Amino acid sequence: MPKRTEIHHITVHLYHSSVLLSVPESTSVAAIRAQLVPAIAPLAPHIPIAPPATADDLQLWEDREAVEGAEGDQGIRLVDSTDKTTVLKMGWPRWKRLFVSIRGPDGTFSQPEYTIPDPTDGDDDEVPAEL
Repeated sequence: MPKRTEIHHITVHLYHSSVLLSVPESTSVAAIRAQLVPAIAPLAPHIPIAPPATADDLQLWEDREAVEGAEGDQGIRLVDSTDKTTVLKMGWPRWKRLFVSIRGPDGTFSQPEYTIPDPTDGDDDEVPAEL
């Protein structure tokens, strides 16, 4: 029987950048937000908004689960980020994709802007010209 792991890997997308966090399942969503503050800081030159100063300056969003047969249920939704909500209680899989919205200069949040890279995109199939 495979060994059960309590570590979850969370890919957080923000504009054209991504951050990967590996956290125990007992980690609260509030703690994930707090870990993202210093993780996003080095991305400041690559994002069009000031990075968050505190965890309160960001929101987490997740893929909305499509309900079979429901129309218009695609997209993303805001994650419940109460202090008591943990990765385990959220029922997240070992690999989870999240999106970040940073508080704007006017003090409000908007839906996140993000790009998810296509793993097949690139010039890997091109053969370099011989010199």
